[in-house]
Amino acid sequence: MKAWEALPARTAASFNELFRLPEGYLADYIGCEGASADIRPNMILACGLPYKMLDEQAQLEVIRTVRQHLLTPKGLRTLSPRNPLYKGSQEGTPAERDFAGKNGSVWPWLLSFYVGACFDIDGDSFLPQAEEILANFEEDIQTYGIGSIGELFDADPPFAPRGAISQAWSVAAVLDIYGMIVRRKPEEKPRKAEKVVKKSATKTAKAGKNVSKEGSAAKPAAKKKTAKKETEKKK
Repeated sequence: MKAWEALPARTAASFNELFRLPEGYLADYIGCEGASADIRPNMILACGLPYKMLDEQAQLEVIRTVRQHLLTPKGLRTLSPRNPLYKGSQEGTPAERDFAGKNGSVWPWLLSFYVGACFDIDGDSFLPQAEEILANFEEDIQTYGIGSIGELFDADPPFAPRGAISQAWSVAAVLDIYGMIVRRKPEEKPRKAEKVVKKSATKTAKAGKNVSKEGSAAKPAAKKKTAKKETEKKK
C-alpha cells in the first residue's frame, strides 16, 4: 500500500499538465496532434466526481466555462455554440440528427455532475439554483413522455425534447439532483399552528374517551332508578 500513497498526487499532477488549458478550462481529449480545445461537457465530470484532480480555482474556471457555453434549462450542450461544427437542432436526416447529438444537442444526464460540482464549491447557497434546475423538468414530465424524461433536447431555444420519450439516464440524473437537494435541506419543523392542531386533536380524543366512560357509567344508574320506581308501583 505504501507504494501507492504517492499515486493520487502524481495522477492529479499529470492530469493537470495534460488537460488544463491556458484559457482555464479543460481539453476535451489529448490526441496525436495535442490537446483539443473544443468546449464540450466532458470537463464537468472532473469536477463532479468524489475524487477531484483539480484545485478549487480550476474547478471554478470549468464551471464558469460550462455556464457560459453549455448550460441550458434542460441539460448541457455537447458543444459550444461558438464552434463552427455546432448544430442547434435535432431536425433532419438520421445522419444529421446523429451529428447534432454529438455536436450541440442537450443531454440531461450531465446535469447531475454539474449540480454536484456546484454544491461542492458553493455549499447550501446553491440550493435555490438546484431547485430551479429540478423545476425545469416539470412540464416535460407532463407532455413529451408522461411521467418520464426524454433522451435529449435541442440545443437552441425553446429546447424541444427529442429522441426516446423515456430515457433511464435522464431520469436517473433528475432523481440524483433531487437526492442532493433533500440531503442538504434542513428538516422542516412543524409551524406553531400545526403544533396547536395536533395538541388539540389529542386532547379532543381523550375528552371523547372520558365522555364515553361517563355515558356508560350513567346508564346503570338510570336503570337502577327505573327498577326502583317499578317496585314502588307494585307495592
